[in-house]
Amino acid sequence: MLVVISNALLYPAFAFLVGGLILMVVPEKYRPTLYVNKTTFITVVLAIIFLTSVPVFSLAINLSGILNLSLLNAVKQVLFTFNIGQVWIQTLISGALLIVILLFWDKGRKFRYFALLLSIVIVVIVSQASHSASLQPSLGLVGHSIHFISVSVWAGILLVVGISAKDEVNWDSFLKWYTPTAVFCVVILSVSGMFLMKGIVPDYANSLMLSYGQLLLLKHILFLLVIIYGFINGFLIRRKLKNNPSFTPKKWLRLESVFLIFTFMITAFMTEEAPPHNVSVTLERVEPSTLFEWIYGSVGTYSNVLISSQPFTMFLVFIVLLTIIFIFYVVLKSKRILIAFFTSLIFLLASYSLIMSLVTVENVFETESRVYSSIEEAIMVGHATDDQLTIFQTGNRYAEIIYVIYTINDSQLIGELLYENDLGYERIRESRLTIGGVPIKDSKHKIRTFLITDGPWKQQNEQYTYVTFGHIQEPDDVFSVEIQYEGERRNVNVQNRTFFNLSSSDEQWEALHPIIFYNQDGEEIGGYMRQFMETEAFCH
Repeated sequence: MLVVISNALLYPAFAFLVGGLILMVVPEKYRPTLYVNKTTFITVVLAIIFLTSVPVFSLAINLSGILNLSLLNAVKQVLFTFNIGQVWIQTLISGALLIVILLFWDKGRKFRYFALLLSIVIVVIVSQASHSASLQPSLGLVGHSIHFISVSVWAGILLVVGISAKDEVNWDSFLKWYTPTAVFCVVILSVSGMFLMKGIVPDYANSLMLSYGQLLLLKHILFLLVIIYGFINGFLIRRKLKNNPSFTPKKWLRLESVFLIFTFMITAFMTEEAPPHNVSVTLERVEPSTLFEWIYGSVGTYSNVLISSQPFTMFLVFIVLLTIIFIFYVVLKSKRILIAFFTSLIFLLASYSLIMSLVTVENVFETESRVYSSIEEAIMVGHATDDQLTIFQTGNRYAEIIYVIYTINDSQLIGELLYENDLGYERIRESRLTIGGVPIKDSKHKIRTFLITDGPWKQQNEQYTYVTFGHIQEPDDVFSVEIQYEGERRNVNVQNRTFFNLSSSDEQWEALHPIIFYNQDGEEIGGYMRQFMETEAFCH
């Protein structure tokens, strides 16, 4: 939580530093009078150095517990072997140099330009620790740096003027240069943001199932709200001032700043969530969004988000448009700022509801809609009461979907999926894979690989899924097997003489794939090879 708080304060601090230094190099006749001086900026730089150290020491504390190191040794290891530590050392050195330059603030305007340039360098340094830079060291770093600089310039000037303006003199002169600057920064911010999203969130719709996606959606809605206030403050209020010089625009700039800070807070929470480079893979290791599941029910790696309009969508569109119009009315009529604030909250809620109303969740499986109290009861449906069921092994396909490898009357070897919920088990339609032919009791081994391109066994976001399972009667001391697919090799333990493996790829592998048997000592004791893969649910 400390890391989230530090990030929530870090983004406004950077924005204040960059935006404030820009304002300090702008002649006074082109801006309002400001309550800022070199002491203010030195304090902000010290805050940035401290705030960027929080993740470093947090990691060191965790590392000391995991590796049983002293805190001092853990700090040394983080500083000199982890990227986040090396970035902080660079930040510390650059920050110290910036403070020295700021001490000469009054010696000439050139020191202000040096300070501004160095503040931008620090932004680039900190960008090295971003998600995008970790994914693509060169392009990701450039993209995040441009994104961060753009938001620091646009939002920073806004924050400094909104918080520190003593008066409203030169307001029209200020807007004449700030408005096009803000528009340019927002365009660059949007383009760089879309570039970064391609790497971090390539599947926006499905990311809504995750907390990261929910926060990203809220961030985008807040960004839209800030743009609305930016349009009002940058264009409409300029006209209003010409017609009514007594109009006070500063309070509306402050309100825009409030929602901008909310956006920074959301961004801070996002840094502690797993970014969904691949949603189905991410869902295998993190819990879905509690809010999303509260709205749509249980979801998992087997779920897919679709976008489609609903009967009440147009009503929500109307509410969103109505709140925007009312915000314009409240500002231009110079009504109370609280009215605009609460109207903006309604806009956020209505916009979120609108987007979520377009969402439908489709699961890649369909159950038979009947709940059974046990796995055995579910599997034995349709069989005679004297049929003998033998379950060799079970395991998790997904969090709530289990696979079962079993036989009835020692005949066919079957793999099937069941959906597990709080009430029991449901059978999943079209999930039964059957190896027929000679009964398993009369076979040395029955092994098959099924090539899956659709249906409940298919791995989401991969074109081909390979399901390999088998029963080995001879040799009788097989401890594990190695499946040698063209694209990968998988070692799988044998349980009750059976093994199971599921692999997936966007490439179709060669059908020929040896399966090597090993005993407990790791010695090769046999093997099996089939010339083709099964494409039907039943095979001999």
